Amino acid sequence: KTEHEEVVKEDILSVQKFWIKKKEYLHIFIPHNEIKEIDLWLSETVTLVEQEKWEDALSKIEVLKELVEQIPNTFKVTIENVF
Repeated sequence: KTEHEEVVKEDILSVQKFWIKKKEYLHIFIPHNEIKEIDLWLSETVTLVEQEKWEDALSKIEVLKELVEQIPNTFKVTIENVF
């Protein structure tokens, strides 16, 4: 939707609401700083969508996707994460 400039504030707020529910459980496994970083990027995305700054909103969404994809890998017990 963002790529086609059709996203509205309610769309992003819906994602944010979903995240708020999920992060309650993630606090057990993920450091607060990681969760806070996602919170901040989501908040920035809401503002950019409101302002119809589509290109900036897309870049924030790409960062959010990367952060979320990295969560399982970052906190797995592996040689890379131990050292």
